[in-house]
Amino acid sequence: MSFIPLANNNGTINNNSKELLTPDPFSPNNLTLNLKEVNVDYRTSGNYYVIYSDMVSGMNPNHTMTWGCGNLDLKPGTSDWDCSDIEPYFSAYGAEGCEYIYIHSNCVPDPEHPLVTHTINLKVKDNQGDESNEAGITFRIHYTSTPESGEPVNPCGSY
Repeated sequence: MSFIPLANNNGTINNNSKELLTPDPFSPNNLTLNLKEVNVDYRTSGNYYVIYSDMVSGMNPNHTMTWGCGNLDLKPGTSDWDCSDIEPYFSAYGAEGCEYIYIHSNCVPDPEHPLVTHTINLKVKDNQGDESNEAGITFRIHYTSTPESGEPVNPCGSY
């Protein structure tokens, strides 16, 4: 005789053979990320910082947000929460307790190609484990004939 775990009315398997409760539709769980567009001028270092806390809305009033790693996922759709994403043309990182994402671009805009665009995908979760939708930041780097040569100010102290 084989063991068949119970499933609730939405098909979720419960390996402990207990009936799963349907979520309360009146419980606020509308944690939402809005899309964001960011335009910057090219920096010779290729380093930038972008705030993502302003993308968050609809959080349960009894919950709080913990910014940074563990609550920031820059690779949505994977099984783990990962606050870093390394792509061929850019890399992005979150830091613990920080509401900014550090971005390093490997691309250099020039007069013939005056715009570099990167898309940073992300989702967040609050201190009670409520997860947001997946959203993205469209990050546009514009060519300038006089780029900044220094490092941008780090808003979180360390990365």
